[in-house]
Amino acid sequence: MKKLTDVFKGKSEMEKNQEELNLVSATIAELNEKRSKYNVILQGAQLELEIEEDASTKKRIKKLENGIEKVTAGIEEHQKHADELTQAIAEEVEQQRLARIEGAKKALEQQVYEAHRISALKQEMERLFSIYDSKSGLVDTRVLKQLVGLRYDENFNPIDPAHKELMQVASEATRVGKDRAQKEIDEVVKKLKEIVGLK
Repeated sequence: MKKLTDVFKGKSEMEKNQEELNLVSATIAELNEKRSKYNVILQGAQLELEIEEDASTKKRIKKLENGIEKVTAGIEEHQKHADELTQAIAEEVEQQRLARIEGAKKALEQQVYEAHRISALKQEMERLFSIYDSKSGLVDTRVLKQLVGLRYDENFNPIDPAHKELMQVASEATRVGKDRAQKEIDEVVKKLKEIVGLK
């Protein structure tokens, strides 16, 4: 007969417990059947003793009673083990149930996270666009123009060396400002793409 370890090799703890419980339950059934047979034989021997007092019948009755006690003790021991296995299986079933609930909770949490992230982002973008409409295109060169005595609505004269210098300063400031803004925009767009799932 194969060892129990060979029979259970490669199986989950719950499968092992279930198979072991099946074996223990089969053993309990065998022992109950054996005890029933002993009881039938015992009843016959006791009836025999009532008919005729006999030392060998008394001895046989004592042996049967001892056998029934031994089998009953075996049944109780196996039943205790069966109860432990049943408890272990019930605990495993409960752990699996809780794990399924936890998995479903995490999946729902992720779905809510993704849906809320996009919906909240949409609301925030709509709010920002209304602010954008009031700020777009506002570039004020007034401070540079004042340095050479120009009004806001007057343009630089490229022939004038003082104007030419300030035009170069304005051009450099424009380039640096655009580069800095574009870098920030690229980072924001990258993050927005991640948020809406366009990685």
